[in-house]
Amino acid sequence: MRREIGMRPLIAFLLSVIPGLGHIYQGQAMRGVIWFFGVAIAYGAGPIGYLLHLICAVSAASYGSNRYNERRSRRRSRRIDRVSVHFF
Repeated sequence: MRREIGMRPLIAFLLSVIPGLGHIYQGQAMRGVIWFFGVAIAYGAGPIGYLLHLICAVSAASYGSNRYNERRSRRRSRRIDRVSVHFF
């Protein structure tokens, strides 16, 4: 079975050690830049920065998970379509 290399939620989460980098990895450059500056400002405001940083990482991972699952279901449906064409 051939495995397609794509965006993975865990990688996006780990890249979010630097706020916004996980979003940039997912193809959302503007969102990543906004997260970076938002978290940087929040770190200056106090402990809320840590919470916002965690939210940023989870957001990047959840977006990646949704996109990864969508791609897998599309591949499965194409595979089923090809098989059904052979039978009908």
